[in-house]
Amino acid sequence: MVGEDCAPYEAKNTYNCRSYSQCKPIARVKNTYKMYQPNELKIMQEIYRNGPVSVSWNPPSYVASYHGGVLT
Repeated sequence: MVGEDCAPYEAKNTYNCRSYSQCKPIARVKNTYKMYQPNELKIMQEIYRNGPVSVSWNPPSYVASYHGGVLT
């Protein structure tokens, strides 16, 4: 993982993978794994045991028209 100073975030709707081999690493990922059927309690337990978690979400199509408020 490299720092924001070398690989600044750019909000774009296109995916363009670049090489950041010239950047100094600021952190390393030791291992990854998938949680099956995660829920709020399981995620809380995971954070307690191992620290921060990273998640992905495959939202339903109606999220594209979301404007604000609580999404339920």
